[in-house]
Amino acid sequence: MKIYFASSSSFYQEHKDEFSYIKDIIRKLNNGEVSSITDVKNEGDYNDVSKLLSKAERVMKECDVLIAEGSNPSAGLGYDIAKAVSLKKQVLVLIKSESDNIAEEKVTPHPMRQNSKAITYAKYNEKSVESTIKKFITDSKKKLDTKFILIIPPEIDQYLEWASDNRRMHKAQIVRNAIEDAMEKDNEWQEAR
Repeated sequence: MKIYFASSSSFYQEHKDEFSYIKDIIRKLNNGEVSSITDVKNEGDYNDVSKLLSKAERVMKECDVLIAEGSNPSAGLGYDIAKAVSLKKQVLVLIKSESDNIAEEKVTPHPMRQNSKAITYAKYNEKSVESTIKKFITDSKKKLDTKFILIIPPEIDQYLEWASDNRRMHKAQIVRNAIEDAMEKDNEWQEAR
């Protein structure tokens, strides 16, 4: 699983040790697979902001989930979260707490906060951050789509091309819809679940 870790630039500048600590936890829990804007900046000479943003967007598209440290919100971090949601990525927004008793603390809803099944908000402290991230990674793996190659005869390909053009849907979506319909109608499958 590819994870992109983001924070506001002010959080990164003021809390570099904590940023690195969280990133190291993600790396440990995810077999070394984690990227962040700091990696993107270090990969080349990005004096041109548009090149930096272009590279960051590519990394975002390639990731499976976004983990965002949201204690110091910013427009840039909000953009990263919105971009991840628009790309159908699962998002964990971590909000630092000074409390030792995280279990009793809830994230206070904000009127501007997007209500989305793709976004999980969680309070954390130094003791709870690892378990919070671990739970999110485990839950996200269950929600990720699986890719596979399907070899089809030319007639089915012609139909998919036609349906894709006339219904303005991707071929993969047409196949996915057909399988979902079959799953709904299959009583044996419904009982086995």
